[in-house]
Amino acid sequence: MNRQNHNPQSLQQEQDTYNEFIRTHPKSRLEYGGQTIEYLACGHGTQTILTPPHISSLFPPELGYRRILDFESRFRVIAPALIETDNLDDIAASLLHVIEKEGTSPVILFGQSGSGITAQIFFRRYFQHVAGMILVNTVAPGNPAPKTPLFTLFKILPAVLLKFIFKKKLMQPLDVADLPLDLVPRLQMSRVLLNEFFKTRFSKKALAVEIQNVLKFNAEKFISPELLSDWSGRVLIITSADDAGYKDSRLLSEKLPDASLLVLEKGYGHLAPTVKSKEVYLAIERLMTELNS
Repeated sequence: MNRQNHNPQSLQQEQDTYNEFIRTHPKSRLEYGGQTIEYLACGHGTQTILTPPHISSLFPPELGYRRILDFESRFRVIAPALIETDNLDDIAASLLHVIEKEGTSPVILFGQSGSGITAQIFFRRYFQHVAGMILVNTVAPGNPAPKTPLFTLFKILPAVLLKFIFKKKLMQPLDVADLPLDLVPRLQMSRVLLNEFFKTRFSKKALAVEIQNVLKFNAEKFISPELLSDWSGRVLIITSADDAGYKDSRLLSEKLPDASLLVLEKGYGHLAPTVKSKEVYLAIERLMTELNS
């Protein structure tokens, strides 16, 4: 049986869930440095989760609608979009601007995959505004630079080919066999949204700037332990042994203060946190309880 085509009605139901989310979660807007920051602000609770934007503007906050829906019944949730800049300080400052506007400092950072990079960029500069940090299947700074100069490829390849290569690379984590059937519609919806965002948001110029930002992040070292000596927060690192960022996740758990590491079952790669969501949310609940005590 081809699970990608299982139960088309389920995909329609998932599309209805997404459309209802968009209807009931209007974006707020805030000016910063001549740009307009769009962000979602929702939920209830004494603790606030900030989900930083993915390091690529291809991924708007609403792509994480399922995670926001899971969080908002228990926590205040702030989910900003990425501003256009080649300056990591400005990326971090734009997030602080939203936090200050909403009056929600200190926050718990939740960064998964590419948004884990943005979470670390913010934490490095404004850890005093962070009560805790959750990093899921993401990377650490300090990795060796790629052998093939990325910007040489940008000069050679046309935008349409770059778009094809980048899109194929981003879709790969969705190609996991033997997923629980109830997750199939969510992954189908992710494909639908990614295809739409590639049509409407992809830009060779923007992608070049964003890859520069990743390289700048990669060139940064871990924040000095001395700077964090008075920081009383906690860190939770979540990964799986067959995720591409597994080694980085272990390194993050060793380098960041008061960090615990949750390693999920093999077999699902980058999708393990989605498949093993019960384990993930139990670990998050434990962390939130500790931070609230």
